[in-house]
Amino acid sequence: MFDGMDIAKVTGLYDPSLTWDFVKRLKDATKMKLILKGIVTREDAQLAVEHGADGIVVSNHGGRAEESLRPTIECLPEIVDAVKGKVPVLIDGGIRRGTDVFKALAMGATAVGIGRPYAWGLAAFGQPGVEAVLAIMRRELETIMRQAGTPSVAGITKAFVTTDPNRGRQTDYRRKKPPAYAGGLLGEECSYFCCGWSAVDVVVVEASCSRLFFRRLTSTRPPAMRLVLASPVAVGALPMPTR
Repeated sequence: MFDGMDIAKVTGLYDPSLTWDFVKRLKDATKMKLILKGIVTREDAQLAVEHGADGIVVSNHGGRAEESLRPTIECLPEIVDAVKGKVPVLIDGGIRRGTDVFKALAMGATAVGIGRPYAWGLAAFGQPGVEAVLAIMRRELETIMRQAGTPSVAGITKAFVTTDPNRGRQTDYRRKKPPAYAGGLLGEECSYFCCGWSAVDVVVVEASCSRLFFRRLTSTRPPAMRLVLASPVAVGALPMPTR
C-alpha cells in the first residue's frame, strides 16, 4: 500500500495498542462530533454507539487494504439494524451513480460519501468537473426517484430494493399504502426496484424501452395493473422529487 513512499519517519500507522477506550477518551477530550469511519460489522457498530460515537461511516476505505472482504452495501443492513436509529449511518464505497445513492438510502443509510467520481472530475476539469459530477449524480437520483414513485427522499424505503433473485415477485416488502399517485416512469434498469407491484395501479413505460423489457413487464404484472406507453416527454408530467 505504501510502496515507493518514504515513510521512514512515520510511526504508528497501525497502532496495535489502540482499543475502544481510546474512542471514549477522544470523545471526552472534545466538544466536536465524533464520527467513526471503517465500521463494517454489527458488533463494531454496537461498540461504536456504546463508546459515544455520534455517527458511523460504513466504509472499507476504498477497498485498498481489504479488497477481498464484503462490499459496504452488503454490510449496511446489519449496521443499520444494530444502531437502531441512535446515530446517523453514512456509507461510501462503490457509489458511482444516482441509482447507487437510491439503493443506499433505501437500505437505511442517512447519506452517502462520494470518492472516486469527484476525483475523476477534479482531475479532468478542476472545480467545474467536480460540480458536473455532482450534478449528474443528483440528476440520476431525481430520475430514479420519479421512476420509483418517490417524490421525496423520505419516501425511499427498503420496499424498493431486494437481494432476492426472484425480484419483482416477492411479497415480503409490499408497500402498505399506495403512493400519492399510482404510477411511475419505468426504464430498463428500474425493474430491479419494483418490488411493490401490488400497490401500483398504473405504470407509465418509456416508449423507447426494449420489446423484451415490455414483454417481461406484461408477463409479471398483476392482472389489475394497467400499462401506459409514453414518450420521454411525459416525464415532465410527474411530480418533481423534493427533500
